Amino acid sequence: MRRIRPKIYVLGAILFMLAVLYILFTYIEIFDTKIHFTLDTAKYISIVLCLLISLFIGEDHITKKGRCSLQFALFFTTVADFFLLIYPKHVLGIGIFCIAHIFHAIRFEGRKAHVIIGRHTMSLFILIVMHFIVGLYIIDIEFIYIISLFYAMLLISNVKRAVGIYKTKVLPLANSYMVAIGMVLFLLCDINVALYNTIGSNRIPFLLIWFFYLPSQVVLALSGWDYNKLLAKGGSL
Repeated sequence: MRRIRPKIYVLGAILFMLAVLYILFTYIEIFDTKIHFTLDTAKYISIVLCLLISLFIGEDHITKKGRCSLQFALFFTTVADFFLLIYPKHVLGIGIFCIAHIFHAIRFEGRKAHVIIGRHTMSLFILIVMHFIVGLYIIDIEFIYIISLFYAMLLISNVKRAVGIYKTKVLPLANSYMVAIGMVLFLLCDINVALYNTIGSNRIPFLLIWFFYLPSQVVLALSGWDYNKLLAKGGSL
């Protein structure tokens, strides 16, 4: 009989906690239930758990570079959500989310990191220069709109690459599908963020933000595992 690795139990326990948290805050938000704790704290804990999923990958990675890129992406996602949920600093939070997406891009493209970082740094520099010129000669625009535009560019670029990643064979087919699903869910989440901040009647977009967001992070975290290694090997964590 093949021995079940303790790591599988740990992964299962984390996924169980995530499921409980997801059902909990989804139910509370839909039915507007009174609670004795901050719901944003429960949401933030769920994001920290997604980071833990990636940190437990260890040697069960597809590639070391891919594992590290995913871990950095989820680390910066965790930091960004701290500044969006726990200690609201929206410009800083969105800016750190941009860093997370750059690490996702490094993982998806399979190119040298400095090439991808350089390309996106140049894009941000152009946007900042345009912001300065428009503000100087035409109209002053809050910087949050500029950083949000840069974020949207990164997100759309990553969704496009994720959907077609199976063609590049950077990842196994199953992991490629997980990446595509995760990024599409990420996009759906941010579409609802935009709707929530722009339309008058915003209850439905508000409910849909985390309906899509947490599953996107769980699937992206799980996409970093090599399941052949995980299931084939016996032993410890």
